[in-house]
Amino acid sequence: MKNQKPNLAQRVSSALILWCLALPACTTLHDSTPDARRFSVQPSGDDFSKTRPQPGGHRLSLVSRESFREVTVAQGSGRDGFDTIRIFADGSGYAVVGLSESRAFRVPLRLSGQQLDLLIRAIQQDQIGRIKGMYSSGAADGTQGFVELVTSSGRVYCWLDNYFVPVSHTYAFCNQHVWPDVVRRRSLFRIQRHFNLQEEYSRVFHNET
Repeated sequence: MKNQKPNLAQRVSSALILWCLALPACTTLHDSTPDARRFSVQPSGDDFSKTRPQPGGHRLSLVSRESFREVTVAQGSGRDGFDTIRIFADGSGYAVVGLSESRAFRVPLRLSGQQLDLLIRAIQQDQIGRIKGMYSSGAADGTQGFVELVTSSGRVYCWLDNYFVPVSHTYAFCNQHVWPDVVRRRSLFRIQRHFNLQEEYSRVFHNET
């Protein structure tokens, strides 16, 4: 018996089935609101063109679950402010989701023990304890950000000027395990107006002139 080609109705029916199967996967990755965006970012340049040493030349010992105190990961810009994730040793924390016109959501966080272990692993993979004080791709525009790590042996922090490769594992963790949940739950919390979107930057770089 010869194979019969599907008619138009059968082809349309098959396409609709495939579209329905794909729809849930798509809607879990994207938010319909314009302010929703992926947290982790890509470098604007192929490589960094400029670095700055860690203040005081400080380096931390290998980070472990026992030595970890907190980490802050931020992206945005020095002009418009920053989206920020801050996580403490017990898995608690908060995220700041910046909006236009100096508005923001502040969303509380609670990581599971397994997620906290994955965060520590990402920090270890990026060797943030040995990170430089600044990386720049040399691009004149684009996204900027910063990272701060505090352990029992001290603190390091880094300004990321359009170049995020040194913290790619940590940003990927935030993008996979933290930010989607923040975007999903943010409507449960009121919008804070007249919010200083440079607040976390000022906290981390308070000694900078």
